[in-house]
Amino acid sequence: MREGQVQEGFVRKVELDEIARLLIRGGWPENIDMAEEDIGIIPESYIEAVITKDMHERQTKKRSPQKMRMLIKALARHEASLAGDQTLVKDIEDEQFEGTLISTGSAHKTAVLSDKDLDLITVYGTGLLGRVGMSGAIFSCLASAGVNVRFIAQTSSEYSISFAIRTEEKERALTAIRSLFKDNPLLPLDDVVVLNQAVGIVTVFGSRMRNLPGTSGAVYSALGNAGINIIASAQGGEELSISVVVAAADVDKAANVIAK
Repeated sequence: MREGQVQEGFVRKVELDEIARLLIRGGWPENIDMAEEDIGIIPESYIEAVITKDMHERQTKKRSPQKMRMLIKALARHEASLAGDQTLVKDIEDEQFEGTLISTGSAHKTAVLSDKDLDLITVYGTGLLGRVGMSGAIFSCLASAGVNVRFIAQTSSEYSISFAIRTEEKERALTAIRSLFKDNPLLPLDDVVVLNQAVGIVTVFGSRMRNLPGTSGAVYSALGNAGINIIASAQGGEELSISVVVAAADVDKAANVIAK
């Protein structure tokens, strides 16, 4: 289609450090417009979450985060080679012998991401109180309807569950939830489904947040001082992220306020 239109030629020399920066920026959509000094925050925080939380979720045996960091470093070192298990084990043993701790380098960094075109659905009522499997039933029916849940928040009183979904999936989600309550005679009739349309999610994350008192307070105070109403919020148990749901019209303002 482009026959005769493409000209080959030397444009410029690409230095190794520039190639490294492009690899770090990677395929993360949020990294496209990220300042160059911050492009490592997303992959670093993702790896940290895998090391400190994800690898423990389905394992009965406790894993060592330090050894996992060593393994990731060894895999990265041999990315372009056919390294076997023995080579990787030797790398890890050498790393241990030298007494080197592998740091993600993100201890003093955080990032702010935002997501728009969402709706928030809240289910509340006495039918949720102390009822085993209620959350599972709700999210199972959403999964069966092909609805992807972007955010979840539940009060400790067990009186309500809120979740955010893509706006285009709203009708499928509402139909699935209402059918669940209608078809289940064990659920009281006073359970109510509330829809907040046109919302967005702003998330601040980074390993700097872990064990740092006042982080949540700083985020909420900054939003309150800016006159931004928080509709719902959630914090990961790994202390790496805080997400807040705000009106779609406030998403950009909220992201800028938190970033400062």
